[in-house]
Amino acid sequence: MSLNWSELGVFISVCGSVLVSLCFAIQKSRCDKIECCCMKIHRNPPPVKEEKEKDENNNLVNNI
Repeated sequence: MSLNWSELGVFISVCGSVLVSLCFAIQKSRCDKIECCCMKIHRNPPPVKEEKEKDENNNLVNNI
């Protein structure tokens, strides 16, 4: 069995892209508890954009 350097490069690139995709999906998710294999993560996701806009609109109305 011979290992070709180009095949190793493709394998490393695919593994890296899968890792980046998972990180992006976790960052964009609204879940506060994430359990995967041997990891358990509890996080505080940022508020939904619509809620931020409502709060800003309420602040503007209250300030007038």
